[in-house]
Amino acid sequence: MKRIKIIIADDHTLIADAWSFLLNQSPSYEVVKTFDNTESLLNELRNLTPDIVILDANIEPFNGFETAVKIKEIMPQVQIVGVSMHNEITFAKRMMQCGAAAYVTKTSHQDELFCAIEAVIAGKTYLCEELKRQMADDDNL
Repeated sequence: MKRIKIIIADDHTLIADAWSFLLNQSPSYEVVKTFDNTESLLNELRNLTPDIVILDANIEPFNGFETAVKIKEIMPQVQIVGVSMHNEITFAKRMMQCGAAAYVTKTSHQDELFCAIEAVIAGKTYLCEELKRQMADDDNL
């Protein structure tokens, strides 16, 4: 079985290391590298040939929105899971407009990261439960 190759780009080392540890526990996933900045990520992207990039929206020197666009220009087949501490639907929409197929907040349960990965590998989009509830609440106003 081919393992899904994942890159994690988050400038918070503890977060990136925790996600890497969690994902590497699964025989389905292989975290090939973590990055704490987007310049290095973009420089190495082609050589690493990931299936998925888990991308923080608030990373530097290029933010996650700019980086998502650049990833899609360089390797359109790569799926992007946007992540952020921001739990506003506008952040998720913007990340998805820039090329992400999924968005998960950093307050989401760890299972949601796995759900997001599985969804994008299957060619679907994914929005975390927190934001889905927020959208439903807005619709009920």
